[in-house]
Amino acid sequence: MGILRADRITGLGGANAIKGSTKFSEGRLLEVHATGSNADFRLRDESFTIEFWGYISSTSNSTFVGLFENNPARRSWMFEARSSQALRFEWWTDGSSGTALTSSTGAFIRDRWHHFAVVRNGTALNIYVDGTSVANTTTSDSFYENTIEPLTIGGIFQGGTLTQAITGFISNLRIIRGEAFYTANFTPPTHELTTTSNTVLLACQSSGNVFQEATGKTIIATTSAANSVSIASTTGSNTPPEASHFTPNSPVGFSTTSDVGSQYGSTFDGFGNFATSTYMVPPGGNTAQRGRGRGVFFSGNDNTTPAANAIKNNIDFIQIQSMGNTVSFGDSINAKRRRHQAAASSSTRGVNCGGFQPSSPSRVDTIEFITIATQSNSTDFGNLTQIASDIGSVSNGVRVVSAHGIDDSTFDNTIDFFTIATTGNASDFGDVASDKYGSFAALESPTRGILAGGFNNTPSPTTRYNRIDYLTIATTGNTQDFGDLSVVNSGGSGSSSNTRGIIFIGNDGSSPTGNNTIDFITIASTGNAADFGDSTGTTNAQGGAGAVTNTIKAVFAGGYGNDGSSTIINSIDQVTIATTGNAVDFGDISEGTGGGANKAGCSDSHGGLSE
Repeated sequence: MGILRADRITGLGGANAIKGSTKFSEGRLLEVHATGSNADFRLRDESFTIEFWGYISSTSNSTFVGLFENNPARRSWMFEARSSQALRFEWWTDGSSGTALTSSTGAFIRDRWHHFAVVRNGTALNIYVDGTSVANTTTSDSFYENTIEPLTIGGIFQGGTLTQAITGFISNLRIIRGEAFYTANFTPPTHELTTTSNTVLLACQSSGNVFQEATGKTIIATTSAANSVSIASTTGSNTPPEASHFTPNSPVGFSTTSDVGSQYGSTFDGFGNFATSTYMVPPGGNTAQRGRGRGVFFSGNDNTTPAANAIKNNIDFIQIQSMGNTVSFGDSINAKRRRHQAAASSSTRGVNCGGFQPSSPSRVDTIEFITIATQSNSTDFGNLTQIASDIGSVSNGVRVVSAHGIDDSTFDNTIDFFTIATTGNASDFGDVASDKYGSFAALESPTRGILAGGFNNTPSPTTRYNRIDYLTIATTGNTQDFGDLSVVNSGGSGSSSNTRGIIFIGNDGSSPTGNNTIDFITIASTGNAADFGDSTGTTNAQGGAGAVTNTIKAVFAGGYGNDGSSTIINSIDQVTIATTGNAVDFGDISEGTGGGANKAGCSDSHGGLSE
């Protein structure tokens, strides 16, 4: 029999767990009506807080919540997710004259729970994603007082017709009027929201009643049918939005279509047999643990002598949204000490592929994995198709694709792939079409993987490249030409948001200083890289840094010094991906004896962002 998990009875988070959400699909929304008027939702020129958790699958512009009608012009305010995965809060002063605060593209990730908030504090206006401001401005505007329309959740009315409908889930929608509940970056709540003295709406909380609301408002459902809006019935094509058990607390394995999953009954997730050596609780983490900004660094070098002892098997981690030193996570599988490996991840699991060890054979085909939310030693996953080091791995959150670099005799252009949620050996994906080389900087969007720079031993022992190749992660096949870096490079590090890639240039072959250039690219296009800025000085100037991201901030840990020696440094740099400029200090690598190089990094954000 299975283990009876207490959290399956009480809900993850116990009595205060996030228990319910509302599922929106097929052009359905909720209207909120207050007795007598909609005055509670006229935000005027006051401070306010709008917050909720959202899981958005829509690929078109979709409105979370708003007080809006444009024909006739009674537009007051609305908060929407854009097709570019930007966020926009828009407001009007007279029903016709609109102003918008819009984040950069890629501010959120589709099909992932995020905590969203729009907060006005006096004249300061911020949009927050998972507690981090992604857009801000100041305004003294008084919002238009629409006295006619109801507040709508999951879409808006335009000319009496429902448009910009959400496909996805909203949980714990709370509107607080007259108060800025958050006045700076914050740690998102991990529990069900409650009413405050200024709360005017708290909805989308129940797993069984879509019309439940905590402040006494009346909620009704509407749907667009035959291009008209009608009261949703309980049967047929006009069924209302649905109450759901799916929340940020739901574990891996939850079905968003059948509304059941591994949070019910006994749990046998992750392994096919029940053995204490393999049963982990929870093996896959849960959605509350996804995307929270944990970055993990696998092994590498420190300054220990002799050189063979400098290769370590420690695994470290940081919280990307904050700053500080690394913390011990655990150790690599079977105490194998490796460097020049490559890591990738989903939002819950990190994997580490290949690498170089101080014994014969010096390269390995090992694949190991960890559950990012749980500090522990790694577990065996399977094997690459052959031994390899100096490789680059990318992931779309479902599949990992690893381009080989060097085996024990020569350079190799093989590319492997495997499914990250399973265990087993890798399969052939294709080849690096441009040449046989290794020591890439690797990064990705949810669809495309990038391999930048590298070196091989033909025609000279250390020929370095400025080429950039790309591949489509969900398919198989050879890489294609993307463009060029600003300088030749090997040992660089890559990080990215959904749209932009950042490359810390490593070793350009010069002496004694190497290179501290940072380049960037737009991943969905092709073309040459452009200058982003410089690293802090010594960090990463000779390559070998581990790279992680939370899609907003890219963090690069360790590397070789740029003084022409083999000194390994312990400093950590950070940049904001959507901007340009020089890196700033994040903290230090605290494990080992004075530094870290040739590390592999991954995170629980953006479906896995690798070194």
